[in-house]
Amino acid sequence: MNTTMQRWLPHVALSLVAIAGWGTGAGAQSLSGKYGGDECPYELTFAGKGVVYITTLGMTDVRGQYKVDGDKVLVSASGWPGAVFTRKGNTLETAFMGETLVCTKLSAAGSARPQVAPAPAAAARMSSADRAAMDFIRASIDSHWVKGPDGWTTQPQDSNPLYTQFQELTFTVKPRQVSEAQRLNGADYRGTVTFKPTPERSYHTSPQGWSDWVDGDPGTLGVERRNGEWRVWRVIGSPDVLELTMETDLFKGFRPDPARVPAGHDTLPTAPPAGGESAESCEHYGPAYNQDNLCFDTRPVPLSPTRIPVPADAPIFPQPAVLLFHLSRSGETIEAHVIVHSNLDTFNDQALDLAKRLRWNPAQKNGEAVEAWVPWQFQPTRETSSAAVAGARSGFITVNVSGRTGEVYVDNVDVGGTPLISYRVGAGRHTIRVRAGYRTWEETVQVDSGTTVVKSYDATGR
Repeated sequence: MNTTMQRWLPHVALSLVAIAGWGTGAGAQSLSGKYGGDECPYELTFAGKGVVYITTLGMTDVRGQYKVDGDKVLVSASGWPGAVFTRKGNTLETAFMGETLVCTKLSAAGSARPQVAPAPAAAARMSSADRAAMDFIRASIDSHWVKGPDGWTTQPQDSNPLYTQFQELTFTVKPRQVSEAQRLNGADYRGTVTFKPTPERSYHTSPQGWSDWVDGDPGTLGVERRNGEWRVWRVIGSPDVLELTMETDLFKGFRPDPARVPAGHDTLPTAPPAGGESAESCEHYGPAYNQDNLCFDTRPVPLSPTRIPVPADAPIFPQPAVLLFHLSRSGETIEAHVIVHSNLDTFNDQALDLAKRLRWNPAQKNGEAVEAWVPWQFQPTRETSSAAVAGARSGFITVNVSGRTGEVYVDNVDVGGTPLISYRVGAGRHTIRVRAGYRTWEETVQVDSGTTVVKSYDATGR
């Protein structure tokens, strides 16, 4: 994507004035085929009879009009600045801000409207980096969403709502130019992931059942490979024109067991709470629980790790399980049950057994301990030969991030989100990397046998 797109918007009015004063001429004719390339910030597909489809990042398949007069080609569309091109052989050229944009003819086909899915010829031009980006997005979808008869479903981290569902998750990936500064920061690929708008609905527990379908949009994501690792963020606005970015929730949820996702339009209202209590009562967990910090302002945190070791030779590696806890003022578990099941019943049983023995720093409201409900994920961790012998000489790492949730990597291994509590490592030097939003911290620490290294990072204000 050429960076000259960033300077379009201030000149839209000027372009439209120029177009309005341009005539059709006596030599009017038609064009066909697709024009684009590295020196062209968009693709133009001429379909004959004065119709052109314009594709840019953030604006896919916009129908426009064109007129030809000799070697001049006028292109215009609603919401697009428009341009007057000069036809030179198999290229269309236009002057813009002292530069020449060159759009080269890519194919002769142009009589039919272009499809959203790439044609075989387009797929053949896809680079290995483009394919790697698509594989990363597919893997991210498969890690957080499950395909069922009604669509793709995920379990939000806070279990409110219990499930979120899109009817489909169809996307395209288009590469973007990597600036010199981004290359110096370790990036070798950047792209834009555009999801097709699709119906969306949510499943709530109080009252129980699916909401109505509404017009939904998974959104537009930025994707980047930096120092060999992929990351994504949500894009607000039109990339390379007027772009605002924020953290995406698309890949934050848990992948539910498809057999437990309610199908169809199941709506099973539950009885109202006893005593006429409102849905917002802190005595019951539901969609409005702790809304506006009604029940607590400091979340409860377990005092020991919630990772469950899995033998290195286990034939099936379990998926995480999420349990819903009801906790006392003293940090004891009053009750717990599985709300997002692992693919292995034995792992669910192990999580429940660990939950009974788990102690917590209790939730607080205005500085005082209070009872609370909280969903918590139990993650499997594969035992290795080095971990098996590390018990005699091992220590722990604890990581906290204030302001937002962070992802923690120890020695380039994703070990989960914050707070990370008493993560066991072998005695020695270890590299800690923490990502929170668009901030990253990395440092090497010395962990001595029997000690705990505690690291805290501040992500407020970002």
